[in-house]
Amino acid sequence: EPIEPPKPPPSIHAYVGANFGGTTGDLPSLGLGGGGDLGISYRRFRFEAFANYWAFARARFPSPGGADFQMFSAGARTCVWWLSTPDLHWVGDSLSLGPCAAFELGSMSGESFDVTSPSSGSALMMEGFVGALGTLSLDKNRRFALRALLEIGATFERPQFVLDGVGFVHQPALVVGRGTFGAELRF
Repeated sequence: EPIEPPKPPPSIHAYVGANFGGTTGDLPSLGLGGGGDLGISYRRFRFEAFANYWAFARARFPSPGGADFQMFSAGARTCVWWLSTPDLHWVGDSLSLGPCAAFELGSMSGESFDVTSPSSGSALMMEGFVGALGTLSLDKNRRFALRALLEIGATFERPQFVLDGVGFVHQPALVVGRGTFGAELRF
């Protein structure tokens, strides 16, 4: 009876990543920022925790003044590779693409400026996202990869920001968009 060779170990690895990009719809204007990811990849599946900080979003009032907004968020994301092309000779190792789903909780805050009675406020945000993630390995050992993520989401909580002496300033949109670009190191 022939002896079968041992099966290869499962392809599992951990990774840590950093990104920068933009978000629109949840803040009053394009919010720029970045964040980090920590996750595990097993065969075609990825599970990651992430945290992001979005800032530099400004709302202008009809009269002089306005409000600066920022948001800190954390959540979880899962992805499934639909396309994975190993051994791309022109880039190093592999290109992978697939859909993702994510849920996040965040804290949005706003602070008025150039008004007679400056004020500030904050609110809890809950958002869900679907999108696509692509990674491109840059070395044969698959230790370093570039990553790009595009997502569209829904805002479950849409608090109204009302500032003293100004009135209504901002309410997050029902539909939001996000895009990031970054790198990850795999272990």
